[in-house]
Amino acid sequence: LNGPAAAAALAGDMATAARLLLEALAAGPAFAGKVQLLSGEGPADGLTLRALRALASADLIVADPACDPQVLALARRDAERRRPADLTVDDLAGLAGTGLRIVRLLAGASARDLAAALTAAGAPVEVLPVAVDP
Repeated sequence: LNGPAAAAALAGDMATAARLLLEALAAGPAFAGKVQLLSGEGPADGLTLRALRALASADLIVADPACDPQVLALARRDAERRRPADLTVDDLAGLAGTGLRIVRLLAGASARDLAAALTAAGAPVEVLPVAVDP
């Protein structure tokens, strides 16, 4: 667990932790969908820990055809995989709005332009860094 209820429990305040947990349950699920943009050109060992976590937790992977297969192999096994041609920016924004965590793997495309379009469509967007060779 994480969040305010977990923090209260770890601090030893079990009454507050129980109250916060019950409030969170009564409020229903909080959708934390977003689109994370990442270079999929590889090599896979150049991915940051943050990028690996995004791949491991994504509900939907949308990858350019030129993405490195080793990068795709690091994605969650049960994540749905779609081609970019099948989804518009509005489609991605809508899916993120339902709570899906989406990783968009780019090969040669500009993350800046796509991030701007997704933001304009109302999607929470994060551009993930890649490690740089020294």
